[in-house]
Amino acid sequence: MTDSASGAEITTAPSRDETSARGRPSLIAGRSNLPLDDRQIRIVAETFSGFDYQVPFRYEDTARTSFRVEVNEFGNEEGIVVVGRDVFPGASIIDPNSALSMKAAVAHEISHYYRWKDQTEFPELEYEYLDEALTSLDASLRFPALSPHELKQLVLDAIQRIQIYRSHIHGSAAGNPST
Repeated sequence: MTDSASGAEITTAPSRDETSARGRPSLIAGRSNLPLDDRQIRIVAETFSGFDYQVPFRYEDTARTSFRVEVNEFGNEEGIVVVGRDVFPGASIIDPNSALSMKAAVAHEISHYYRWKDQTEFPELEYEYLDEALTSLDASLRFPALSPHELKQLVLDAIQRIQIYRSHIHGSAAGNPST
């Protein structure tokens, strides 16, 4: 299905797993898991088009929102943002990522695309949380038209990702992942 307003491709294809951080869900658990209706899908498509019409994306009902690198029929890598139900915020108000607005989440995913294209991403799994933090910070700078609240959400998300990364590093060094 193609969105008539933006011309964006909207499909419901199965998601695929990746061995690198690419393709892994960008948004932490706790976000919405409610199916999107046609109006919500259109709003997401319009948000993508309004932010950057050149970034390819598609909606997959069963996927978690993520940036992926896929190989086309000619064997070339192409970046694409796959949008799932979790593009909208969840009920949690304590977790910065769960509270990210849909617009902030879209900005974050578009920033993944450009960080991949500019070769500034960290695709290795061991740096996943740092990459996510830098992507949220990139989005807060790349999209100054976001509301001040949404910009703050992205910065708080980055802080949370750095804290998670730090706890993984200290937990692994001490042999205890919970520290």
